[in-house]
Amino acid sequence: MFNWRQLRRARPLHGESALQRLFFLYLGHVAKLAGAVQAAQIQQLEQEMRRLSLGSMAVDWIAAACSQGKQLNSDKVCAQLQRLTLAMQDKSDWLAAGWRMVYASTSPTMAQLGFLQQLAQRWQMSPIVALKLQHEAQQQAKGRLVQGRQAALQVLGLNYAAQWPEIKRAYRRLTSQLHPDKYAAVADAQQVQQITARLIAVQQAYQYLKQQAQRGV
Repeated sequence: MFNWRQLRRARPLHGESALQRLFFLYLGHVAKLAGAVQAAQIQQLEQEMRRLSLGSMAVDWIAAACSQGKQLNSDKVCAQLQRLTLAMQDKSDWLAAGWRMVYASTSPTMAQLGFLQQLAQRWQMSPIVALKLQHEAQQQAKGRLVQGRQAALQVLGLNYAAQWPEIKRAYRRLTSQLHPDKYAAVADAQQVQQITARLIAVQQAYQYLKQQAQRGV
């Protein structure tokens, strides 16, 4: 019987086990059900790699497995997963990973909800346990959003209560103050480098907040 530790430790000669490949095929399929795969979902895949102690040598086969998962329909992926002999705790771990992928960058689509609910049913998982796994992933994602917003607002010199008009004003003020042309004649190379780095941080923070605003967060 497979277990989560076996999934983490599997190291066959060609770099991955069939179980590991199926795990990332599954996550790739969950990501694709949201529509276009997003950058945050790729970051979540990297986190799952680290969770399983998989290094950079695994990137190629993981990308191939995810790509294969995007091309399969949900019934076929569910059927493959149903054939696995997994302990109930391992099924919970796999389902939790699926929900982490769902909430990595977006609210769940109906296709994702249907797929993961169908998988829980096929694995004969308690509806209460399945719902708890979804709720935990959702709460973790909300926590990351709050932390990300706080950090971005701090870069702009604002507090968490700042609204979008205030954010735009702060961004315009800071980009004007930090424009490298203002310092080129009076600052040395190291100072210009520091100012440029600060400007890039402001721009990145603003883009993050803008994306969150567009998503209604």
